[in-house]
Amino acid sequence: MLKSPTVTRLEVISDAIKIDLPSLLTRLTALFIARATRSHELKKESSRRRQDALEKISDDFQAAYSSLVDLLPSYYAYLKMRDEPTGRVAFQDFQKSADAMEAAIEELPLIEGRLKLLRLKKSTKVFLEYVNEANALRCMLRLPPDPNVPSKEMLRAKADEVKLRRAAVESSLADAFDSL
Repeated sequence: MLKSPTVTRLEVISDAIKIDLPSLLTRLTALFIARATRSHELKKESSRRRQDALEKISDDFQAAYSSLVDLLPSYYAYLKMRDEPTGRVAFQDFQKSADAMEAAIEELPLIEGRLKLLRLKKSTKVFLEYVNEANALRCMLRLPPDPNVPSKEMLRAKADEVKLRRAAVESSLADAFDSL
């Protein structure tokens, strides 16, 4: 290495600091910004996935509720016309609605599982209360000639209870959406 009589060791160190320190600070700043951006993107992606899952839960829940509510008019029609010649058609309509409701009921445990995965304890609890009421209503829908066929008033009272539970589930899902 060449030695210059005019350049001292201290000047070399000073020049190295002047050149390398801003470069080092720039690299550190870029690293912190990249980490913060990545963290923000991960949170954003997590929030989007959570919202998508909540939307799927809401859609499946609405479909299950609709199938249960659609079952009641066909059941009433069947009870009214069971002894008439058109009773067979009414029974077929009821059976179609019942099959749709049974398919929707099979989806309810999946909804419960998604709520648990999202750690929505309040929504899960309210949803299970809804499921219990919906199952109670479903059990009331017996086919004659069972002498214990529930009256229209009993069915309406149970259907109203299911509606109240539905509103509670929707409210808890809305709270979950708001928490995103």
